[in-house]
Amino acid sequence: MSWVAHKPVEVRMYSLMRGGLVEMERKVYRNRRYVSLIVGVFLVLVPALSWGTEPPLWEIYNTIYGETVVHSNQELWDTYAVDYDEMWRANNGYVVAMARFAGYKQKFGYYTDGCIGSERIELFQVTKSGYLNPEEYGSFLLAEGTIGFYTEPYTTASQGVWFSQPLLNADSKDHMWTFRAPEFDITNPEYVIAWEDLPNLGDADYNDLVLVIHFLNPMVVTCCEDDSDCDDGIFCNGVESCSAGICEPGSTPCGDDGFFCNGTEACDEEGKQCTQSGNPCAPDLMCDEAADLCVGCLEDNDCNDGLFCNGEEFCNEGVCIQGENPCPAGTQCNEAAQSCDPVPPPTTTTVFPLPPLSEGEVVIIPEAPEVVSGGTQQFYAVTVSHGRIVKSSYEWKIVSSAGIGSTINNEGIYTVGDQGN
Repeated sequence: MSWVAHKPVEVRMYSLMRGGLVEMERKVYRNRRYVSLIVGVFLVLVPALSWGTEPPLWEIYNTIYGETVVHSNQELWDTYAVDYDEMWRANNGYVVAMARFAGYKQKFGYYTDGCIGSERIELFQVTKSGYLNPEEYGSFLLAEGTIGFYTEPYTTASQGVWFSQPLLNADSKDHMWTFRAPEFDITNPEYVIAWEDLPNLGDADYNDLVLVIHFLNPMVVTCCEDDSDCDDGIFCNGVESCSAGICEPGSTPCGDDGFFCNGTEACDEEGKQCTQSGNPCAPDLMCDEAADLCVGCLEDNDCNDGLFCNGEEFCNEGVCIQGENPCPAGTQCNEAAQSCDPVPPPTTTTVFPLPPLSEGEVVIIPEAPEVVSGGTQQFYAVTVSHGRIVKSSYEWKIVSSAGIGSTINNEGIYTVGDQGN
């Protein structure tokens, strides 16, 4: 059954905390099934009950949910029973008393010191019999944490206290049964808890007090006296502790340390140690812890390639930016000296005037005192082939005949018809 919101009803609720009760106002939304229950319960599902006839628990369960869900206690147990219900994890849940078919009145509440049961907080006393008005006994806000439930049957004097933990009961019997709602939703949990209030389970009808609880879930607990009672010998689930008589689980010792660059944390149970996967970045990248990223650089020095003539590199948002030639115009870069040097004047060759040349004619230029090339004197043989001056067979220098003191053409071309002065 889902908890359907309808017309809000202002009720006084209590935040149940270890130190006592903190009164607060809160709106609670009534389920229309509970409202219709009071009006139609005896007309629809409960056949002509007299106050001397108690309905079985399965009938009460059907009445709570306004439909025939089960047909016997055995079917109710087989279909909806909760295997463990001794302790509960409370998260601001609430409880509603739905029925009491017992000779004793009932005090109902919860306790916060599991396995001990001495720190009890009473929620309400149910004095009326039969099916109850949920607005009269309901919607008490529960504390956060681990709790157990108890009921205390009484007339003028207490008849003892029965706990949700059988080990705390005088007869060591299980006096509380728990059943899931027919349409159970783990995100909006709802359970029916049913009590037997007689020693040694009496008639074992479990209809002495029946309640519905919301937003709480049962949990498995281990009782303890000190932390050593709780140690399960497993490293990776952390160190267990004993709190208020109940073993509390530890937390993993290998949680995320918040660092990106050491990789993912994991727990090695065999070695009983925490491990890390290491640097998550590829070999050619660097790890940026501040940005949780793998990048090409972190600072300018990461980009330095050691060369002078390609300029100074720098790092911009994890990316290396190449520099530029550091030398100004009119200079040339000297990598060996890591300096900017003046550009030397171009090498020139002074040539002798040449006579007119015909196709195929070869002219040997003798030693020429004014011919300069790298500080040595040279001989040249030139010939005309297909209208172009070509190199000699023993020299790779072609000169221009434009005149003495001219610069050699960079293509080494001499046009037929050109001649010296």
